Amino acid sequence: MTCKDCHVELMINVDLPGYPKGKKIKVTSNNGIPTSKYWRDRIKDSEIDGCVSIVEKKAAKSIKPSGVDS
Repeated sequence: MTCKDCHVELMINVDLPGYPKGKKIKVTSNNGIPTSKYWRDRIKDSEIDGCVSIVEKKAAKSIKPSGVDS
């Protein structure tokens, strides 16, 4: 079974216990919401102090098959 939104990627913007500034981490999520209360609280805190940020997923580029006219 594959899960489209099983993880959310976070950027650590300040030193946190066990996580140095500048590190990107993946945390388990359910529909884009971290399942860990610790990370939910850090995201809420980040509205005030910017301690973490959510790394936005880049949209996949659509590739036009060769030999196909538009």
